[in-house]
Amino acid sequence: IPAVTYITSCMTVRVTPPVVVQGPQGPQGVGPGAPDREINVRERILLSLMWRIRCRRMGADPPEDPDEVYRAETHKERLLKQVDDAIASNLAPPSWGGGGYTVAPVPLRSLPAGGVLKMFKACEILDQSDNTEVTGPLDITMVEGFRASYRKHMKGDPHPDRDPIDEHWWICGLRIQAGGSCYADLAIVTPYGKRVGKQLKFRTYIAVGDGRYETRELAGPANYNIWEYNFRIQQSLAIGCGALTPTTALDWERFIEALHKEHPECWGLLYVAEDRARQEYSHNIRRRAERAKADGAVWAADYDATQPWEFVWRWFMSTAGEAEYWEKEFRRPAMRWKVDGGKGAPMADSDQLTQLLAPGSLDFGTRAARDNIPGQ
Repeated sequence: IPAVTYITSCMTVRVTPPVVVQGPQGPQGVGPGAPDREINVRERILLSLMWRIRCRRMGADPPEDPDEVYRAETHKERLLKQVDDAIASNLAPPSWGGGGYTVAPVPLRSLPAGGVLKMFKACEILDQSDNTEVTGPLDITMVEGFRASYRKHMKGDPHPDRDPIDEHWWICGLRIQAGGSCYADLAIVTPYGKRVGKQLKFRTYIAVGDGRYETRELAGPANYNIWEYNFRIQQSLAIGCGALTPTTALDWERFIEALHKEHPECWGLLYVAEDRARQEYSHNIRRRAERAKADGAVWAADYDATQPWEFVWRWFMSTAGEAEYWEKEFRRPAMRWKVDGGKGAPMADSDQLTQLLAPGSLDFGTRAARDNIPGQ
Protein backbone atom coordinates (compact mmCIF):
# COMPACT_ATOMS: atom_id res chain seq x y z
CA ILE A 1 0.00 0.00 0.00
CA PRO A 2 1.50 3.39 -0.87
CA ALA A 3 2.29 5.94 1.79
CA VAL A 4 -0.47 8.23 3.01
CA THR A 5 1.21 11.19 1.33
CA TYR A 6 0.87 9.47 -2.05
CA ILE A 7 -2.77 8.66 -1.41
CA THR A 8 -3.73 12.15 -0.25
CA SER A 9 -1.78 13.83 -3.01
CA CYS A 10 -3.77 12.14 -5.77
CA MET A 11 -5.69 14.72 -7.69
CA THR A 12 -9.40 14.78 -7.09
CA VAL A 13 -11.13 12.49 -9.56
CA ARG A 14 -14.84 12.27 -10.19
CA VAL A 15 -16.45 9.16 -11.63
CA THR A 16 -19.79 8.56 -13.31
CA PRO A 17 -21.08 5.15 -12.21
CA PRO A 18 -23.28 3.28 -14.73
CA VAL A 19 -26.86 2.44 -14.00
CA VAL A 20 -28.02 -1.13 -14.62
CA VAL A 21 -31.42 -1.28 -16.39
CA GLN A 22 -33.67 -3.90 -14.83
CA GLY A 23 -36.03 -5.85 -17.11
CA PRO A 24 -38.90 -8.22 -16.33
CA GLN A 25 -36.48 -11.17 -16.37
CA GLY A 26 -33.51 -9.46 -14.71
CA PRO A 27 -30.80 -7.03 -15.81
CA GLN A 28 -31.20 -6.12 -19.47
CA GLY A 29 -28.25 -3.76 -19.97
CA VAL A 30 -26.58 -0.53 -18.92
CA GLY A 31 -28.39 2.76 -19.04
CA PRO A 32 -27.34 6.40 -18.60
CA GLY A 33 -24.88 7.17 -15.79
CA ALA A 34 -25.80 8.35 -12.32
CA PRO A 35 -24.67 11.77 -10.98
CA ASP A 36 -20.93 12.24 -10.63
CA ARG A 37 -19.27 11.52 -7.30
CA GLU A 38 -15.75 11.75 -5.87
CA ILE A 39 -13.66 8.59 -5.63
CA ASN A 40 -13.52 6.93 -2.23
CA VAL A 41 -10.42 5.92 -0.25
CA ARG A 42 -10.25 2.40 -1.70
CA GLU A 43 -10.46 3.71 -5.26
CA ARG A 44 -7.86 6.34 -4.50
CA ILE A 45 -5.41 3.68 -3.28
CA LEU A 46 -5.97 1.60 -6.41
CA LEU A 47 -5.55 4.66 -8.62
CA SER A 48 -2.27 5.54 -6.95
CA LEU A 49 -0.96 1.99 -7.35
CA MET A 50 -2.00 1.83 -11.01
CA TRP A 51 -0.38 5.18 -11.69
CA ARG A 52 2.98 4.15 -10.23
CA ILE A 53 2.91 0.69 -11.90
CA ARG A 54 2.24 2.31 -15.26
CA CYS A 55 5.26 4.57 -14.85
CA ARG A 56 7.51 1.67 -13.84
CA ARG A 57 6.31 -0.48 -16.77
CA MET A 58 7.07 2.30 -19.21
CA GLY A 59 10.58 2.57 -17.77
CA ALA A 60 10.09 6.16 -16.78
CA ASP A 61 9.92 7.95 -13.46
CA PRO A 62 6.60 9.50 -12.57
CA PRO A 63 6.30 12.85 -14.31
CA GLU A 64 5.45 14.44 -10.99
CA ASP A 65 6.31 12.82 -7.67
CA PRO A 66 3.17 12.74 -5.48
CA ASP A 67 5.26 13.33 -2.38
CA GLU A 68 6.59 16.59 -3.82
CA VAL A 69 3.08 17.58 -4.86
CA TYR A 70 1.86 16.92 -1.32
CA ARG A 71 4.61 19.03 0.24
CA ALA A 72 4.01 21.88 -2.20
CA GLU A 73 0.26 21.91 -1.55
CA THR A 74 0.84 21.75 2.21
CA HIS A 75 3.20 24.70 1.96
CA LYS A 76 0.54 26.69 0.09
CA GLU A 77 -2.07 25.87 2.72
CA ARG A 78 0.32 26.90 5.49
CA LEU A 79 1.02 30.25 3.83
CA LEU A 80 -2.68 30.86 3.30
CA LYS A 81 -3.33 30.17 6.99
CA GLN A 82 -0.61 32.65 7.94
CA VAL A 83 -2.28 35.26 5.76
CA ASP A 84 -5.65 34.56 7.38
CA ASP A 85 -4.07 34.91 10.84
CA ALA A 86 -2.46 38.17 9.80
CA ILE A 87 -5.82 39.53 8.62
CA ALA A 88 -7.47 38.43 11.87
CA SER A 89 -4.70 40.18 13.83
CA ASN A 90 -5.26 43.43 11.91
CA LEU A 91 -1.95 43.03 10.11
CA ALA A 92 -1.25 43.42 6.40
CA PRO A 93 -0.34 40.07 4.87
CA PRO A 94 2.48 40.10 2.31
CA SER A 95 1.90 39.75 -1.36
CA TRP A 96 3.36 36.48 -2.50
CA GLY A 97 3.35 34.69 -5.79
CA GLY A 98 3.59 31.11 -6.88
CA GLY A 99 0.92 28.69 -7.87
CA GLY A 100 -1.20 31.47 -9.26
CA TYR A 101 -1.92 32.97 -5.84
CA THR A 102 -1.52 36.64 -5.05
CA VAL A 103 -2.79 38.23 -1.84
CA ALA A 104 -3.29 41.96 -1.73
CA PRO A 105 -2.27 43.70 1.51
CA VAL A 106 -5.04 44.86 3.82
CA PRO A 107 -5.10 48.67 4.15
CA LEU A 108 -5.54 48.56 7.96
CA ARG A 109 -1.81 48.66 8.55
CA SER A 110 0.95 48.95 5.99
CA LEU A 111 3.65 46.30 5.83
CA PRO A 112 7.02 47.79 6.84
CA ALA A 113 9.65 47.73 4.13
CA GLY A 114 11.62 44.53 4.31
CA GLY A 115 9.20 43.05 6.84
CA VAL A 116 9.49 39.34 7.39
CA LEU A 117 6.51 37.08 8.06
CA LYS A 118 7.23 35.52 11.45
CA MET A 119 5.34 33.72 14.20
CA PHE A 120 5.36 35.49 17.59
CA LYS A 121 4.16 33.49 20.60
CA ALA A 122 2.91 35.40 23.62
CA CYS A 123 3.89 32.51 25.92
CA GLU A 124 7.55 33.07 25.01
CA ILE A 125 7.49 36.86 25.15
CA LEU A 126 4.99 38.18 27.69
CA ASP A 127 2.83 35.58 29.46
CA GLN A 128 3.52 31.85 29.79
CA SER A 129 -0.18 31.10 30.22
CA ASP A 130 -1.15 32.81 26.94
CA ASN A 131 -0.99 30.55 23.88
CA THR A 132 -1.86 33.33 21.45
CA GLU A 133 0.20 33.34 18.26
CA VAL A 134 0.58 36.47 16.13
CA THR A 135 1.75 36.06 12.55
CA GLY A 136 3.32 38.93 10.70
CA PRO A 137 6.29 41.25 10.65
CA LEU A 138 6.93 43.16 13.85
CA ASP A 139 5.31 46.58 13.46
CA ILE A 140 8.14 49.01 14.21
CA THR A 141 5.85 51.99 13.66
CA MET A 142 3.53 50.75 16.38
CA VAL A 143 6.45 50.10 18.75
CA GLU A 144 7.87 53.58 18.19
CA GLY A 145 4.43 55.01 18.94
CA PHE A 146 4.45 53.33 22.36
CA ARG A 147 7.97 54.60 23.04
CA ALA A 148 6.87 58.12 22.11
CA SER A 149 3.93 57.82 24.51
CA TYR A 150 6.33 56.79 27.27
CA ARG A 151 8.57 59.78 26.56
CA LYS A 152 5.54 62.07 26.68
CA HIS A 153 4.52 60.85 30.14
CA MET A 154 7.96 60.36 31.66
CA LYS A 155 9.85 63.20 29.88
CA GLY A 156 12.48 60.87 28.48
CA ASP A 157 13.33 57.36 27.32
CA PRO A 158 13.33 54.50 29.82
CA HIS A 159 16.62 53.55 31.43
CA PRO A 160 18.25 50.55 29.69
CA ASP A 161 17.50 48.43 32.77
CA ARG A 162 13.77 49.10 32.40
CA ASP A 163 13.49 49.38 28.62
CA PRO A 164 11.31 46.60 27.10
CA ILE A 165 12.45 44.97 23.88
CA ASP A 166 10.45 45.55 20.71
CA GLU A 167 8.60 42.23 21.04
CA HIS A 168 7.44 43.20 24.55
CA TRP A 169 6.03 46.50 23.29
CA TRP A 170 4.29 44.95 20.31
CA ILE A 171 2.64 41.94 21.98
CA CYS A 172 1.57 43.95 25.03
CA GLY A 173 0.16 46.72 22.81
CA LEU A 174 -1.81 44.27 20.66
CA ARG A 175 -3.25 42.63 23.78
CA ILE A 176 -4.34 45.93 25.33
CA GLN A 177 -5.86 47.16 22.06
CA ALA A 178 -7.85 43.92 21.90
CA GLY A 179 -9.26 44.56 25.39
CA GLY A 180 -6.78 42.42 27.32
CA SER A 181 -4.83 43.35 30.42
CA CYS A 182 -1.33 44.79 30.76
CA TYR A 183 -0.14 41.73 32.71
CA ALA A 184 3.47 40.62 32.25
CA ASP A 185 4.88 37.37 33.59
CA LEU A 186 7.94 38.45 35.57
CA ALA A 187 9.49 34.99 35.21
CA ILE A 188 10.23 35.71 31.53
CA VAL A 189 9.88 39.49 31.24
CA THR A 190 13.37 40.48 32.28
CA PRO A 191 15.70 43.35 31.39
CA TYR A 192 17.49 43.12 28.04
CA GLY A 193 14.96 40.64 26.71
CA LYS A 194 16.59 37.25 27.27
CA ARG A 195 13.27 35.58 27.83
CA VAL A 196 12.70 31.82 28.04
CA GLY A 197 16.41 31.07 28.14
CA LYS A 198 16.58 32.99 31.43
CA GLN A 199 13.29 31.88 32.91
CA LEU A 200 13.45 32.57 36.65
CA LYS A 201 12.47 29.95 39.22
CA PHE A 202 12.64 29.69 42.99
CA ARG A 203 11.66 27.26 45.70
CA THR A 204 9.14 27.96 48.43
CA TYR A 205 6.74 26.16 50.75
CA ILE A 206 3.03 26.12 49.91
CA ALA A 207 0.23 25.05 52.27
CA VAL A 208 -1.66 22.03 50.92
CA GLY A 209 -4.77 22.45 53.07
CA ASP A 210 -4.34 19.78 55.75
CA GLY A 211 -1.83 21.57 57.95
CA ARG A 212 1.19 20.40 55.93
CA TYR A 213 3.43 22.33 53.59
CA GLU A 214 5.03 21.11 50.42
CA THR A 215 8.09 22.40 48.66
CA ARG A 216 7.25 23.79 45.25
CA GLU A 217 9.39 25.23 42.50
CA LEU A 218 7.64 28.29 41.10
CA ALA A 219 8.40 30.35 38.05
CA GLY A 220 9.23 33.89 39.08
CA PRO A 221 11.75 36.14 40.81
CA ALA A 222 13.26 34.59 43.94
CA ASN A 223 13.08 37.73 46.12
CA TYR A 224 11.77 41.27 46.20
CA ASN A 225 14.92 42.83 44.76
CA ILE A 226 14.71 40.70 41.61
CA TRP A 227 10.95 41.30 41.40
CA GLU A 228 11.49 45.07 41.55
CA TYR A 229 14.12 44.82 38.82
CA ASN A 230 11.75 42.93 36.50
CA PHE A 231 8.60 44.83 37.44
CA ARG A 232 10.08 48.03 36.08
CA ILE A 233 9.79 46.48 32.61
CA GLN A 234 6.07 45.99 33.35
CA GLN A 235 5.88 49.64 34.45
CA SER A 236 7.33 50.88 31.19
CA LEU A 237 4.95 48.72 29.15
CA ALA A 238 1.86 49.82 31.08
CA ILE A 239 2.77 53.50 30.85
CA GLY A 240 3.81 53.46 27.19
CA CYS A 241 0.79 51.45 26.06
CA GLY A 242 -1.56 53.77 27.96
CA ALA A 243 -2.94 51.14 30.33
CA LEU A 244 -1.80 52.89 33.53
CA THR A 245 -0.78 56.37 34.56
CA PRO A 246 2.79 56.79 35.81
CA THR A 247 1.50 57.48 39.32
CA THR A 248 -0.42 54.20 39.55
CA ALA A 249 2.44 52.15 38.10
CA LEU A 250 4.92 53.63 40.60
CA ASP A 251 2.49 53.37 43.52
CA TRP A 252 2.10 49.62 42.87
CA GLU A 253 5.82 49.10 43.35
CA ARG A 254 5.75 51.02 46.65
CA PHE A 255 2.65 49.09 47.75
CA ILE A 256 4.28 45.69 47.19
CA GLU A 257 7.42 46.90 48.94
CA ALA A 258 5.33 47.78 52.02
CA LEU A 259 3.71 44.33 52.02
CA HIS A 260 7.13 42.71 51.72
CA LYS A 261 8.39 44.63 54.75
CA GLU A 262 5.47 43.28 56.82
CA HIS A 263 6.56 39.66 56.30
CA PRO A 264 9.97 39.64 54.57
CA GLU A 265 10.46 35.90 55.12
CA CYS A 266 7.25 35.09 53.19
CA TRP A 267 8.28 36.24 49.74
CA GLY A 268 6.92 33.10 48.08
CA LEU A 269 3.42 33.77 49.40
CA LEU A 270 3.61 37.43 48.43
CA TYR A 271 4.74 36.80 44.86
CA VAL A 272 1.99 34.22 44.24
CA ALA A 273 -0.61 36.71 45.53
CA GLU A 274 0.86 39.64 43.59
CA ASP A 275 1.05 37.68 40.35
CA ARG A 276 -2.54 36.47 40.72
CA ALA A 277 -3.72 40.03 41.42
CA ARG A 278 -2.22 41.34 38.18
CA GLN A 279 -3.43 38.34 36.20
CA GLU A 280 -6.77 36.57 36.72
CA TYR A 281 -8.15 38.46 39.75
CA SER A 282 -7.84 41.79 37.93
CA HIS A 283 -10.28 40.53 35.27
CA ASN A 284 -12.75 39.64 38.01
CA ILE A 285 -12.57 43.15 39.46
CA ARG A 286 -12.99 44.67 36.02
CA ARG A 287 -16.18 42.70 35.33
CA ARG A 288 -17.59 43.58 38.73
CA ALA A 289 -16.76 47.26 38.24
CA GLU A 290 -18.45 47.33 34.83
CA ARG A 291 -21.67 45.93 36.28
CA ALA A 292 -21.48 48.15 39.35
CA LYS A 293 -20.93 51.25 37.21
CA ALA A 294 -24.00 50.40 35.14
CA ASP A 295 -26.03 49.91 38.33
CA GLY A 296 -24.83 53.21 39.81
CA ALA A 297 -22.80 51.72 42.68
CA VAL A 298 -20.73 54.27 44.56
CA TRP A 299 -17.54 52.22 44.78
CA ALA A 300 -17.32 52.01 40.96
CA ALA A 301 -18.21 55.64 40.25
CA ASP A 302 -14.67 56.39 39.02
CA TYR A 303 -14.51 53.41 36.67
CA ASP A 304 -13.60 54.43 33.11
CA ALA A 305 -14.26 51.85 30.41
CA THR A 306 -11.61 53.46 28.19
CA GLN A 307 -8.90 52.85 30.81
CA PRO A 308 -10.21 50.02 33.00
CA TRP A 309 -6.88 48.81 34.40
CA GLU A 310 -6.17 52.16 36.03
CA PHE A 311 -9.26 51.67 38.22
CA VAL A 312 -8.53 47.99 38.84
CA TRP A 313 -4.98 48.52 40.06
CA ARG A 314 -6.12 51.42 42.21
CA TRP A 315 -8.79 49.20 43.74
CA PHE A 316 -6.17 46.66 44.83
CA MET A 317 -4.32 49.41 46.70
CA SER A 318 -7.49 50.75 48.32
CA THR A 319 -8.93 49.86 51.71
CA ALA A 320 -11.51 47.61 50.05
CA GLY A 321 -8.80 45.80 48.10
CA GLU A 322 -6.69 45.26 51.19
CA ALA A 323 -9.63 43.84 53.12
CA GLU A 324 -10.95 41.60 50.33
CA TYR A 325 -7.79 40.46 48.63
CA TRP A 326 -4.51 41.02 50.46
CA GLU A 327 -5.86 40.02 53.87
CA LYS A 328 -7.07 36.70 52.48
CA GLU A 329 -4.34 35.99 49.93
CA PHE A 330 -1.25 37.17 51.83
CA ARG A 331 -1.55 38.47 55.38
CA ARG A 332 -3.48 35.60 56.96
CA PRO A 333 -1.46 32.89 55.12
CA ALA A 334 1.74 34.68 56.21
CA MET A 335 0.64 34.64 59.84
CA ARG A 336 -0.22 30.94 59.61
CA TRP A 337 3.18 30.35 58.05
CA LYS A 338 4.89 31.99 61.00
CA VAL A 339 2.83 30.05 63.52
CA ASP A 340 3.33 26.72 61.78
CA GLY A 341 7.01 27.38 61.16
CA GLY A 342 7.85 28.63 64.62
CA LYS A 343 9.96 25.52 65.32
CA GLY A 344 11.45 25.27 61.86
CA ALA A 345 9.95 25.73 58.45
CA PRO A 346 7.85 22.74 57.33
CA MET A 347 9.48 20.38 54.86
CA ALA A 348 8.11 18.04 52.25
CA ASP A 349 8.60 14.32 52.93
CA SER A 350 11.02 14.02 50.03
CA ASP A 351 13.10 16.89 51.41
CA GLN A 352 13.27 15.23 54.83
CA LEU A 353 14.64 12.09 53.21
CA THR A 354 17.12 14.10 51.15
CA GLN A 355 18.30 15.93 54.27
CA LEU A 356 18.95 12.62 56.05
CA LEU A 357 20.80 11.08 53.08
CA ALA A 358 22.74 14.18 52.03
CA PRO A 359 22.99 16.70 54.88
CA GLY A 360 23.47 20.25 53.69
CA SER A 361 22.07 19.65 50.20
CA LEU A 362 19.01 21.78 50.93
CA ASP A 363 20.90 24.88 52.07
CA PHE A 364 18.89 27.16 49.85
CA GLY A 365 15.29 28.32 49.72
CA THR A 366 13.15 30.48 51.94
CA ARG A 367 14.76 29.40 55.20
CA ALA A 368 18.05 27.75 56.16
CA ALA A 369 17.94 23.97 56.03
CA ARG A 370 19.42 23.66 59.49
CA ASP A 371 16.17 25.04 60.87
CA ASN A 372 14.32 22.21 59.11
CA ILE A 373 16.29 19.19 60.33
CA PRO A 374 13.83 16.87 62.11
CA GLY A 375 14.40 16.68 65.86
CA GLN A 376 15.88 20.16 66.27
